[in-house]
Amino acid sequence: MKFVIFLLLVLTFGCDRLYQLQYSPPQKASEWCIEQPCIEINNIIFSQPTSSLLVFILSFQTIFAGYQFLKTHRKQKSRKWWGYSLLFTGIGAILAGISYQLLGYELKCRSSDYCNWTNWFEIYYNLTTVLGAGTLLVAVAYSSMLKTWIKRIKIIALIQVFLYTLLCLIGAFTPIQFLISYEFLVLFSSPIYIIFLFINGYQFLKYKKLIYKHYLILWVSIFTIIGIYFAYLHLNLTDLLWSLNIWFSANDILHVLMIFWILYIQIILNPYILDRE
Repeated sequence: MKFVIFLLLVLTFGCDRLYQLQYSPPQKASEWCIEQPCIEINNIIFSQPTSSLLVFILSFQTIFAGYQFLKTHRKQKSRKWWGYSLLFTGIGAILAGISYQLLGYELKCRSSDYCNWTNWFEIYYNLTTVLGAGTLLVAVAYSSMLKTWIKRIKIIALIQVFLYTLLCLIGAFTPIQFLISYEFLVLFSSPIYIIFLFINGYQFLKYKKLIYKHYLILWVSIFTIIGIYFAYLHLNLTDLLWSLNIWFSANDILHVLMIFWILYIQIILNPYILDRE
């Protein structure tokens, strides 16, 4: 408890440097709602209401999926770790939805002429998302690997979470924008999933078990989703559609596709998640 209190104090007194990060070019607070949809209720400005709805649907769906795995774990460690992973990921999505969408203006622009680039909600989103990714590695290891490899995967997952947490906090306190960006989050997390892509692909070709086939589909689909998201960004489709009053952003395409990804886990993958004998 003392450590948690100490950490919160450090974050509180260290947050000023994080707010030195600004948009490039600078984002005027007065222009925030010109460039994106907003609604005002009781003097509170809510940004991107439809996008917020999508991310919160995804968040609670993910948390519910985690609850389902924990409720039906049947003493299967793989199911427990899947539950933990989905819970952390869902919590991270809530934090992202609050800062990137719903309360973006209030958290980044209120009481200032220019908007801040980020805030601690987004830092906590990064940390909980990587924690969700680390626990996912352990979950997949329990359902597809031998005991000796599970121990190694646990060590790798612990190192991954610790190292990213360290780099992310350095990025927040220094501040270094790239270390707390979504791009760095994806770059840091991707190599492990690429390894699992090849491992589960090899296992499916060798053993022909459906669990490996479903894992293979899971990894291919997540990389496809991320690729579509960055393609959407690169083509600048968000600005094009917003100029036509069609409020569908790159985040929206990511969240819609992720809703189907979680559904795949809940409906298709779920029955096959058992500890490897």
